[in-house]
Amino acid sequence: MSLGDYLLIIGIFTITWWTVLFAVLPWGNAASKKPVKGQASSAPDKPHILLKFAVTTGISAFITLIIELWMHWTA
Repeated sequence: MSLGDYLLIIGIFTITWWTVLFAVLPWGNAASKKPVKGQASSAPDKPHILLKFAVTTGISAFITLIIELWMHWTA
């Protein structure tokens, strides 16, 4: 594999990661029952952001793998 192939994989993963992140962010959010003054009333109590980053990374890696295999087999 050449440098261009690696850059393509990184690019596909990056675009996929950001797209999946915006799909995963709303999962499991519940607004606070007692919002803190100065905070948005819709802000979640526990956003579980690290879990969402991990899920996003896993889904993105799987999608990138599928795209890369498809590109390899159709080339």
